[in-house]
Amino acid sequence: MSIEVEMRGPLSEDDHKRLGQFLKEKATLKKEFKRLLIDYSDFLPDSNIRNRHLDVRARVTDGEPEMIIKLGKWAASENRKEIAAKLNKGEFLNLVESFAALGHTKGILCVRHKSVYAIRGIDFDIVEIPNHSFEFEAETIVESEDDVENAKKKISGLSAKLGLNFYSDEEWYKRIEQLDKEANMVYDFEKHGTEYLEKNYKEYI
Repeated sequence: MSIEVEMRGPLSEDDHKRLGQFLKEKATLKKEFKRLLIDYSDFLPDSNIRNRHLDVRARVTDGEPEMIIKLGKWAASENRKEIAAKLNKGEFLNLVESFAALGHTKGILCVRHKSVYAIRGIDFDIVEIPNHSFEFEAETIVESEDDVENAKKKISGLSAKLGLNFYSDEEWYKRIEQLDKEANMVYDFEKHGTEYLEKNYKEYI
């Protein structure tokens, strides 16, 4: 199972413009996409953002739904194993209904737009939280725990050259708490049903 090594940091308006221009000139644009996800992890037993080691998510990216499970500590800098089960286009609402049938009726609903650039073996993502703010993610995939630290050093070195700073773990958790209040929402299947998603997020699903 591959290991995703990922590090995150904030982007001010100036940083966003500067990084975007640099990546357009020096990197390769791999893809741009819009994503809707429902993260059920906050509502798992004995789970909170500071001790989470299991993520359970339903997500849909440009109409392509997936069930996502991530194993390992969730933090600003992380190396977690990811299991993805892809579904056919048009089956996201079925996925949400399936989670509800298994008892996962509440989750944090998030919308993200991403531009993913490849440079020096690293994926640099500019992440837009619509009508709110920007941040960046830098990530790469390794095949062994032995390769994780070298991957982090590689990401840190390139980010430092770009003048970017990473969140500390506590800054990251506070960022999530801020986004949950200001940009995300609690999706409740028993209250909203799939009709809410179909009505308000049709362009995503």
